[in-house]
Amino acid sequence: METAASTQTRDTVTKFSDKCKDFKLAKAEILNVINLRPSSDVELTPILEKPDEREIDIDGILALVQELLPPLPTTLEAPEENEQDETENGEQEDTENGEQEETEKSEQEETEDGEQS
Repeated sequence: METAASTQTRDTVTKFSDKCKDFKLAKAEILNVINLRPSSDVELTPILEKPDEREIDIDGILALVQELLPPLPTTLEAPEENEQDETENGEQEDTENGEQEETEKSEQEETEDGEQS
């Protein structure tokens, strides 16, 4: 599985971390942004510790991510085929479980009928 960090170079990481110093981010926060490459404030905010209290320019960081870090790697079609296989298997399992539940209900009803007689 390719991550956002798999397409980055030492040069892009160095440039990004140097420019992040203007935002007063901790080293761990910078590394997390580099590794995860957030593209929205919803993805970025959990990476930063108390961004509201520290008055961090989230939009500025996101613009820097867009500008300096390479785009996310594209997925190949082969994994999608695997996902379809898993879905088909999952549906088959659901069917099998459903049949098993019906059998259990039938057995339970027969037991209850036997007890009432």
